[in-house]
Amino acid sequence: MVKKSSMAAAGKEPGRAPGTQAAIAAASCCAKRGTRHTSSPGNQLSRTSAQSRGVPSPTPPRARRTDVTPGSPMAAGGGHGRGSWGSHGETAAYGAEGRGLEAPLANGRARLNNSRRGAVTAEGTVCGIECCPRRGGPQRAMLRRALRLGLGRGLLGRGLGTWRGDSTLDWDGKVSDIKKKIQSVLPGGAWNPLYDTSHLPPEHSDVVIVGGGVLGLSVAYWLKRLEKRRGAIQVLVVERDYTEYLAVVDDPPLDLQFNPSGYLLLASEKGAAIMENNVKVQRQEGAKVCLMSPEQLRNKFPWINTEGVALASYGLEDEGWFDPWCLLQGLRRKVQSMGVLFCHGEVTRFISSSNRMETASGEEVTLKRIHEVHVKMDRSLEYQPVECAIVINAAGAWSGQIAELAGIGKGPPGTLQGTKLPVEPRKRYVYLWHCPQGPGLETPFVIDSSGAYFRREGLGNNYLGSCSPTEEEEPDPGNLEVDHGFFQDKVWPHLAQRVPAFETLKVRSAWAGYYDYNTFDQNGVVGPHPLVVNMYFATGFSGHGLQQAPAVGRAVAEMVLEGSFQTIDLNPFLFSRFYLGEKVQEHNII
Repeated sequence: MVKKSSMAAAGKEPGRAPGTQAAIAAASCCAKRGTRHTSSPGNQLSRTSAQSRGVPSPTPPRARRTDVTPGSPMAAGGGHGRGSWGSHGETAAYGAEGRGLEAPLANGRARLNNSRRGAVTAEGTVCGIECCPRRGGPQRAMLRRALRLGLGRGLLGRGLGTWRGDSTLDWDGKVSDIKKKIQSVLPGGAWNPLYDTSHLPPEHSDVVIVGGGVLGLSVAYWLKRLEKRRGAIQVLVVERDYTEYLAVVDDPPLDLQFNPSGYLLLASEKGAAIMENNVKVQRQEGAKVCLMSPEQLRNKFPWINTEGVALASYGLEDEGWFDPWCLLQGLRRKVQSMGVLFCHGEVTRFISSSNRMETASGEEVTLKRIHEVHVKMDRSLEYQPVECAIVINAAGAWSGQIAELAGIGKGPPGTLQGTKLPVEPRKRYVYLWHCPQGPGLETPFVIDSSGAYFRREGLGNNYLGSCSPTEEEEPDPGNLEVDHGFFQDKVWPHLAQRVPAFETLKVRSAWAGYYDYNTFDQNGVVGPHPLVVNMYFATGFSGHGLQQAPAVGRAVAEMVLEGSFQTIDLNPFLFSRFYLGEKVQEHNII
C-alpha cells in the first residue's frame, strides 16, 4: 500500500533561497492538474503519454478557438495562452471521479472546478503565488531547470496523464516521484518542500491502542467487528517498531503454516496429579486430549527416553504450532482493510482530568480519565497530541512503563493507588539445531518435565527449542544478545537425556526476544483499571499471549463497547487482583 501524502504550501517554508517556493508551487500545481504548462500561444493542448503514443483519448480534444486573443483574460481562464493551465483530453475525463475537474461539457470542453483550485489570472498567478511570470527570473529559471532534468517530460507531461488498468490515476506514486525530482534539483536536496504528513496520527480517535502486536491488533479487530455500523468507531494503533505492512488489496491470503502435530506434555511423579486435573478441565471444555502411561508413550514415540516420566498428555486434534509472524501480518492487513489507522511513534505522555471521591470504607481515592495521548514521532523530535475516549494498554513488555505514564502505581504503598502493573520485560532465548538422526515428521511439540521444550522446524531434521531460566538465572534484559552458554549448560543436558539422538545435535542459529512477564502470577491482565477508568489492559501473558489473543481481544472489545464481559468471563484477570492478592495459578507455562 502506498502511503498517503499531503502537500504543504511551499511559501511557508522558512530559510529557502528566493524563488524556490514559487518554483515548487508551479511544479505542484502542474502535478495536481495533470497538465503541462503552456508557455506559448501556439501550444494549445497538453499532450499526455497516451496521446503521444497514438492511443485514442477517452474524450475528443477541444478544437482551437480563433476568437480568443492569446494572453487575454479569457484565454487565461479558458485554458489557453500565456500563464494559463489547460485541462484537455484524458485529464478532463477524470472530472467525474472527483479529481478536481468537472465532467466534459457538451461541446467537448472541460473546466477546472473552482472549489478545488486557486484563482488563475492573466498575470500567471495561482493561489496568490507568481509561479509562471511572463518574463524571466529566478522562478522561471528554477522551473526550467527542473523540466530539463525530466520533471516535466517524465512526470508532468507524460506520467500524470496515463491510465492504469482500473481507469484511475496513480496520484500518490507520481507525487512521490515528483518530490524526489524536486529534492534532487533544489539546493539542499534533503529538504522536503512537499511536506509529508502521512506519518502523523489523527488529532482525534475514539480508541488509541498502544502496541501493534497480536494482542493489540486482536482488540482492534474485534472493536471494528462488533461496531454497530461500519466506521462508527475510529481506532488508532500506535507502535514503536517501524515495519512496512503487506497491505496489498490483491494479495492472496497469508498461509499461517499451521502444523497440527499436537502437544506432548511430560510429567514426573510430583506433577502427575496436576496433569490429571488439567486434562479433566480441558476435556470439559471440548479439547481432544488423552493421558498416556510410560509404556504407551514408548510405543507411540520410540525415540523418547521415558525415564522419570510418570504420565503424559497428548493432544489428538486441532493442536500444533503456526508461524506467529504470518499471523501478525494477516491481522495487520485485515484491520487496515476495516479502517484501523496506524502510526509509528512512542507514547510519551497522557493528559488526564481527575476527581476525588470517597469509597464505602471511607478511603479517599482519585479517579482519572485520559483525554489526550502525546505521540512522539519515529526518529523525530516532534510529537502529535491525539484526543481520545479510550486507551488500550497492549504494549507488551513495556506495558508497565505505559501504566506509569498514566500515574498508575504512584500512590502510597499498600493502597489501590499505589498498586503497580507488575509487568516487565524478561529476555528469552530460542535455539535452532540440526540433528540427522533426530525424531521424524510425526514429532509433536514436546514439553519436558524439566521445563525444556522442542519441536521440528521444517523437513530437514532441524529443531528449535529452549527452556525458561529460574529467577536466579534471569538474564539482563538491557540487550538482546544470545547466551550460547545457557544452551550448553541448561538446555542441552535435558534435551539429550529425554531424546538420546540429541547427543549429536549441532546448533545452527539462535535469537532472543522479550516476554511481557507478569511477576505476580505469570498470567494476563485484562480489562479496565479501577482508578484510571478509561485505560484497559491486554498484556502480561508471560509467553502464552499468542494462543489466547483472539479470545482476549474479543473480551476487551466487549468490555469497551458493552461495559462488561459478554462471551467469556475474564473477571479473574482484572487488575484489582494485584491489590487484593488473588493469584491466578496455572501450571506448565513455558
